[in-house]
Amino acid sequence: MQTPLERAELVSQLLGELRGADGATTPHRGLTLFARAVLRRADDRYLYRHRLTTLSAQLRDTYRWAMAAMGSRDVVVRVFQPTIQRHGYSIEDGWILETVMPDQPFIFDTLQLFMEQREIKVLNTLRIILPVRLTNDGELGSVDANSEGAENFSYTRWYIQLPAGPGAGDVAAGIERRLTLARTMVRDFHRMIRDIAAVANEFEYLATLERDSYDDCLEIRDFLQWLSADTFVFSGLSCYRRLDDGRCERVPARGLGVAPDGDGGDEDDASALAFFGDSEAPRWPLARVRKSAADSIIHRSGKVDEVLVRTFDQDGRPNGGIVIHGMFTFKGLGQPGGTIPILRRKLDSIAAAEGTVRASYDHKGLVHAYNALPVEYLFEADADTVRELIWMTVRADSAHDIRSHIVGDSSSRSAYAFVVMPKENFSDDLRAQLQDLLLERLDANYADHRIHLGKFGSVALHFYLTGSHGFGDIDLRAVERDLVEAGTPWRMRLRRALQQAYPDAVEEAARRFDQWACAFGEGYTEHTHPADAVVDIDHLQQVLANGATRFDLRPDPSDRDVATLSIYSIEPLMLTAILPVVDQLGVVVAEQHAFTIRRAPTLTVNTLRVLRGDPDILDQRDNLVRALGAVFARRMRSDRLNRILIPARLGWRKVDVLRAYHNYSRQLGHQATTEMVQKTLIVHASYTRNLADLFHVRFDPAQPYDETTRAERERQLVGDLLDYLDDVNSYEEDRILRTFLDLIRATVRTSFYRRHDDGVDHYLSLKLDCARVHEMPAPRPLYEVYVHHAEFEGVHLRAGRVARGGIRWSDRQDDYRTEVLGLLATQVLKTTLTVPTGAKGGFVLKAPPDDWAEARRKADVAYRVFIRGLLDVTDNITAGRVVPPPQVRRFDGDDPYLVVAADKGTTHLADTANAIAAEYGFWLGDAFASGGSMGLDKRGVGIGALGVWVAVKRHFLELSVDPERDPVTVVGIGDMSGDLFGHGMLLSRTLRLVGAFDQRHVFVDPEPDPVVSFAERQRLFDRGRSTWRDYDPAAISPGGGVWDRGAKSIPLSPEVRARLGTRRAEVSGEALVRLLLQADVDLLWNGGVGTYIKASSEAHADVGDATNDRVRVDARQVRFRVIGEGGNLGITMAGRVELSGRGARVNLDAVDNCAGVALNDREVNLKTLLNPVVRAGGLTRAQRDQLLTEVAAGIRAAVLEDNDAQCLAISLDCVRSAHDPWAFFHASEFLEDEIYFSRRDEQLPDTQETVEQRLARGQGYLTGPRTRSPRPTSSSSP
Repeated sequence: MQTPLERAELVSQLLGELRGADGATTPHRGLTLFARAVLRRADDRYLYRHRLTTLSAQLRDTYRWAMAAMGSRDVVVRVFQPTIQRHGYSIEDGWILETVMPDQPFIFDTLQLFMEQREIKVLNTLRIILPVRLTNDGELGSVDANSEGAENFSYTRWYIQLPAGPGAGDVAAGIERRLTLARTMVRDFHRMIRDIAAVANEFEYLATLERDSYDDCLEIRDFLQWLSADTFVFSGLSCYRRLDDGRCERVPARGLGVAPDGDGGDEDDASALAFFGDSEAPRWPLARVRKSAADSIIHRSGKVDEVLVRTFDQDGRPNGGIVIHGMFTFKGLGQPGGTIPILRRKLDSIAAAEGTVRASYDHKGLVHAYNALPVEYLFEADADTVRELIWMTVRADSAHDIRSHIVGDSSSRSAYAFVVMPKENFSDDLRAQLQDLLLERLDANYADHRIHLGKFGSVALHFYLTGSHGFGDIDLRAVERDLVEAGTPWRMRLRRALQQAYPDAVEEAARRFDQWACAFGEGYTEHTHPADAVVDIDHLQQVLANGATRFDLRPDPSDRDVATLSIYSIEPLMLTAILPVVDQLGVVVAEQHAFTIRRAPTLTVNTLRVLRGDPDILDQRDNLVRALGAVFARRMRSDRLNRILIPARLGWRKVDVLRAYHNYSRQLGHQATTEMVQKTLIVHASYTRNLADLFHVRFDPAQPYDETTRAERERQLVGDLLDYLDDVNSYEEDRILRTFLDLIRATVRTSFYRRHDDGVDHYLSLKLDCARVHEMPAPRPLYEVYVHHAEFEGVHLRAGRVARGGIRWSDRQDDYRTEVLGLLATQVLKTTLTVPTGAKGGFVLKAPPDDWAEARRKADVAYRVFIRGLLDVTDNITAGRVVPPPQVRRFDGDDPYLVVAADKGTTHLADTANAIAAEYGFWLGDAFASGGSMGLDKRGVGIGALGVWVAVKRHFLELSVDPERDPVTVVGIGDMSGDLFGHGMLLSRTLRLVGAFDQRHVFVDPEPDPVVSFAERQRLFDRGRSTWRDYDPAAISPGGGVWDRGAKSIPLSPEVRARLGTRRAEVSGEALVRLLLQADVDLLWNGGVGTYIKASSEAHADVGDATNDRVRVDARQVRFRVIGEGGNLGITMAGRVELSGRGARVNLDAVDNCAGVALNDREVNLKTLLNPVVRAGGLTRAQRDQLLTEVAAGIRAAVLEDNDAQCLAISLDCVRSAHDPWAFFHASEFLEDEIYFSRRDEQLPDTQETVEQRLARGQGYLTGPRTRSPRPTSSSSP
């Protein structure tokens, strides 16, 4: 609320705005008076929500209109949407309704009633009574009640939103009609009072003529006088006269005020004619009070009350009658019935029939009960009915339980109901609840009530109701039962519901009541029926038992279009966590309530009222409930594909199969969005259902028919699906639907029907024959296993049945398969030196945490499940026989060979993989995953670094340098805590490490002392988990140091500038890395991660390593003589070719670092050889491990000998390719046809023309400093 000072300031500013708008020194006097009057009553929120210019325009427009309206002194209404052009302002939404008329009663409440009945939403209102004096020219002369000639005018302004249907014109006409009727009603009020008084006097005269009915006549007189004593709002008076032939007619000319018309008015008129013209009972009863069939449209809602009074001539003969229209006031309805004329006579007759003595105890009780009945009902009910109701309430009072009774009168559209209950049960909220129940069940639109305190500690509630229709078709006894149910305390109803639920287990019902009755709060009991609470208790007990969130779906008894979805949990669930999940299942939520259940621990019940829809979700209750459980248990993701569950009538696991195929297809390059796939599968729900059936028939091992019948059923389903596709018009939909069919048919194994009893989360493995997949990017593996899980997904690709390769934790969520496929192609080439062919696997977390430690933990969990997924669909070998996995149907023959290795992110998990293989009893034992705790490679040996060193020594040998005796300058990538880098930098005491970098730091030692620097490197390596920051500054030569790679500015000493060949005195950390990569030194030792050298013709975007874009250099800038690569992909393939062409000694990275792969291969072979002996008892596991330890040194030596031989062979091939390029051309052509090999990708000539061009430049088929030789003769060409 604004302070008076702030409002005064606003008024001052607004008057200033009006002055500016008028272009005058002061605004018009009348406008000023009007503005002040309006602002005095206007709502603060309305004033401060609008700009001054808008308020000014509103006042000017309203003033002009209101002055014209007041001048007419009539009812004037307008409903409009203001526009700048017509009104000088506009509003964002809604309509303005304004009324002006001479002030009188019943204006504002009649307008409010109109809004309610027409369901018009009111946003803001303003009502003012203006005591105005108008000037001769129609302007406002004053706003002052004391001003001579002042007239009171009512002005109202409503900011509304109109419902669909009638327009603004209809609304304005309806309001004008009602206000005009209200004006007529007020205008004739005194005349109606006068005429009613005259009739009352006539009855007093009639009493002198009719001595037998003396008391009755005076009672009517008293009643009419009572009506005039502020107990009745008179809206109209109708007069009727009796004709000579006994008929009766209405006399419109004598009518006053407003008589009901339409919607029951005609019916009331006919009833009055019948009453006054009744030939059989022309005199009795003298008067009748009833409810009209018409609804009130003035003052307040409800049925119009009518008082029918007979009239007589001077001789006492009936000559017609009057009907008084209106409504009893609350003052009249609040009076005891026994004190009201007419009704007090009815009480006397009941007392006489009961024989009670006035002032006796029984008589007082009778009067007390009578006065508790609603006055309106007493007017309509006959004495016998009232008498019976009184004794029913008395009997109920002494019963100490809850009882109800309803009496309906279909002819008058009214009903009476009473509910008696113990006093402790009563509250006004309960009274309101029972009244609302009656209004709803009886379809009534008006209700009045009385409260009666009984003598035996009870409370009797009496209700009187009227409606637009009779109550004859309503089961009143059922409503009575509902009243009793609603009036019974919730806990009592819960006890009864539990007893009914456990009729044969009384003790269990009592135990549950004792445990749970006090756990439910008021909010829960208000919204939950006890029968539903019994179901809730069962679910809540199971939540307490196992901690899992539970779900239930059941019909809503109050609305057949609605169902109730209940969610039971220990931890409170936020609405933002619930609604998206429910929405993704295609369920529409209409209302939601959350209730805290007071137990230890505290429980929560979320109750959602949801639309049943079409198809009806209740028909899919079990599927829907289980799907919700799967999502909240994180066994299934919540996405749009879940919406196919209901229309396709599928369980959540089958929906997840389709999700798995969709996710896998996206890795193959299919671009259809999840939303498009979901819509397509719903539109073609029958096709979707058949897809699920095909999967079931193809892979369910428990099908009840033989293989011939199964195959025929599968052919039939495939045929039906293909026929269906012929009728699909949309290309995009056809492609989506066909992809699912294609992938299911290409699947040769699945783990879907395997059941794990070890608590492992739901996951799914699909093994595909890649040759059967129609749209798959090259190169195609032989087999591929896709593992699907709610938290991760991954693939394992094999180029052949006997293949080996690592599994990595990828961070490329959108195209991890592309990454793995590229690595597979490389792996196939790499393994040509070791094993028959390659394999590669990778997985991604779908929502990796930001916290690295948490992400690492999740990745380790994912790796374990991924390994299980692979083993689930892999054959075993037992006693020399291939044993298929249980519950897995195979379409690819025997396939027992599966070996995995470590890769990025999984190097520490070899023992984990082998432990899982042991759980499965897998035949390879710990040969399944090489590199575990019992392997041939130990960190202390550093076989990977030794293999690279062999290649480096070969390069230097061809340059006549011995790197283990001669000084060799080195730039390194990595740090001393790394296996490859650390071991490598300790393989020679003559290495002079002049610089190194990793992702964190840059190290420069311009003139290192070989002895001092070796000792410091040894110290850092032994320390473990070191960084370059741990390097002893005293061991660094003058001018050198260690800096952050992300440093903005690093000063360069003269020594560093001289070493790196630069004149720059200051560089950034990244620029210093680039200088190191361009340094003129003997050796680049790459023991890190990242691609740092590219071809001059390549862009950084071609490399695919955005992290290192700012430090990468071109091959033409590199001056290293030899490059040794422990890390993969340090140089692009085109970069290698360019480096070799410029004289650098560099191999394919797979050649340099193949020692680790070769050692792992030998380890796998040895374990594969020895493990059967262990299983047969020929060796113990300890003896086998000891044997592996004894032969390890010899095997490592053999690996390094192979490495050296391979490097020598490459050097010789480089020389040979210069002399006989066509032999190499044909050999590479053969490899391209037979294995995962692409000459274009490997930067090798793939056409005769390119070979000829190389020969013309004096180059051989291979690129490098060893390939230059005399040009071969033309006779050697193909």
